[in-house]
Amino acid sequence: EPKLLPAIQDALQATIGYEIITQKQNYCILKNVAGIYEQEFDNLLRRLFLMVISLGEESYEQLRLNAFKDISTFEHQRDTIEKIMNSCCQILNTTDRSSKTVSKFTYLIVYTLEKIANEWLYALRIISKNKLNLKREALDYHNEVAKFLRIFYENYYKKETPAIVLLTNQKEEL
Repeated sequence: EPKLLPAIQDALQATIGYEIITQKQNYCILKNVAGIYEQEFDNLLRRLFLMVISLGEESYEQLRLNAFKDISTFEHQRDTIEKIMNSCCQILNTTDRSSKTVSKFTYLIVYTLEKIANEWLYALRIISKNKLNLKREALDYHNEVAKFLRIFYENYYKKETPAIVLLTNQKEEL
């Protein structure tokens, strides 16, 4: 339907590697031109983790040093995070991962990483717009969340039970 084309084009802006290769009056054909396939999933997930961690750590440093001036860098990071997240979800939704339980858990991780990035960016927009200086407690909390995320990332790939129990306890403290 012709009315859907703008929505399709907008959705393509938020993905990696998909383009409209044929466009007619009543339909269009999309193709994965970048070759992002299931075997790239682990690399994309790692990149997603690292981008969100970087967003948290870099914004914390700028806020801590009272050097936070321009949000545009973080907006660009958020756009990249969204593209990677969408690619991860697309792979999870269109491929047969090893088990549906693992796939659901991984999908939850991808979704949560995007949500964390969104919340940080939302807070940064408010701070930027109102030229706020955060109290020490707020800065410490921001830093603790960023540290927790890095520890989760490191332990996600180790899959060690004691580390997971420690993370669960630390999550409750946050």
